[in-house]
Amino acid sequence: MTNTIADVHELTEEDRTCERGILNFTLIPEVPFKLEGKNGFLAALKDRIQKRRHAVIVVAEGAGQAIPSAGPLYRRRPAKQRGSSRPLIMPILISDFDGTITRYDFFERVRKRWPFPPQDDPWEKFVSGEITHFQALAEIFASIRATEAELLELAASTELDASFAKSVRALQDRGWEIVIASAGCDWYIKFLLKKAGVSVPVYANPGTFDQESGLEMSLPEPSPFFSPTKGVSKVAIVRDALNRSDCVGLRRGWPTGS
Repeated sequence: MTNTIADVHELTEEDRTCERGILNFTLIPEVPFKLEGKNGFLAALKDRIQKRRHAVIVVAEGAGQAIPSAGPLYRRRPAKQRGSSRPLIMPILISDFDGTITRYDFFERVRKRWPFPPQDDPWEKFVSGEITHFQALAEIFASIRATEAELLELAASTELDASFAKSVRALQDRGWEIVIASAGCDWYIKFLLKKAGVSVPVYANPGTFDQESGLEMSLPEPSPFFSPTKGVSKVAIVRDALNRSDCVGLRRGWPTGS
């Protein structure tokens, strides 16, 4: 069962909820799913409720049609009924990368390989509000001391979802635009996507590798999706998608039960 989010046509809460991962599950017609059983949606939902006491589910029109006696679980109003005269264009799926397309976060792999003393840990400084998210990751990546081959091997150890490339091709064949939105570094993201044979737009912080100075990450200031604290504003990417399509999906989180 994959934690994907689909068919969002407006932001109904404060925009920053998008960056907190407020949406937990998506059901879309392109990905068949089971309701019952160990790996079914209901089991995943029960697990989420037991652990977090709440769940937010977004369902795309047509989802669940393969389930016996089940019709569409959610029907989106036509664009004209929502006061829009825009023609419906291709649906867009926006996905996070670390911990979503990969099982593990790259920055956590780096922290474990090149640890900081507790009092100097950039991530703890970010958590306490001393520095920004971007500053924390930039400092962590700058601590890397390895050859490029060694660092690429470390990036591969984050375990890209084995089904991701097949899923992307299936969605693209059905007219979906797939977008990667990450506050991480595009250096390892583009490497892993290329290795998997996936070609999609990537919005992430640019980076260059130097064996002496580590992975140098910079702010994408010319970007229309610029954020001074994270480098990349996922909210701005979602807003842009909502302006271009009446069907926008978000994916965040490694598949439940994996």
